[in-house]
Amino acid sequence: MAVHNDQLTFGLNIDPGVVPAAELVGLARAAEADGFDLIAIQDHPYNDGFYDTWSLIMFLAGKTERIAFSPNVANLGVRPPTMLAKAAATLGTRDQP
Repeated sequence: MAVHNDQLTFGLNIDPGVVPAAELVGLARAAEADGFDLIAIQDHPYNDGFYDTWSLIMFLAGKTERIAFSPNVANLGVRPPTMLAKAAATLGTRDQP
C-alpha cells in the first residue's frame, strides 16, 4: 500500500528585484517567523532588473535558519538540466555540516 504525506506545506514568492539586500532578508526572515515552510523565487536570468535566482537563494538561505527555498520557474534555456541539478544539489547541502 502506498504511503502518502498529508502534511501541508505553505510558501510564498519573493520577487528577485534589485532592491537593497536588507529588504529581501527582512522578507525572508518575516516569512520564517510567521511559520511559512518555503520561499520560491522566479528564475529569469535575462532580466537585468532581477538578481540571479540561485545566488539569491543561497544568500537568503544563509540569513535564515529553517525555511526551505526553491525556484518557482527554472529557466532551462540558460540552465541546462545538469547545471540545474548541480545547483539544486549544492543548495540541498544547507542542512549538512
